[in-house]
Amino acid sequence: MDLIHIEGLAGVTDLTSFLAAATVTTVGDQLRLTVGSDQLVLVGMTLAGLSADLFDFA
Repeated sequence: MDLIHIEGLAGVTDLTSFLAAATVTTVGDQLRLTVGSDQLVLVGMTLAGLSADLFDFA
């Protein structure tokens, strides 16, 4: 299983803190999570479909 590796974001240690820090937008079938100038775009994913086991927080 592939994981989304997240590191270098101050105060982000788990999915809850990542979502709290992120601005979340949906554009078509894209879920966009933006923290500062960094952006993660997930195609075909919904916010409800995100779970902690999809991520690796360093």
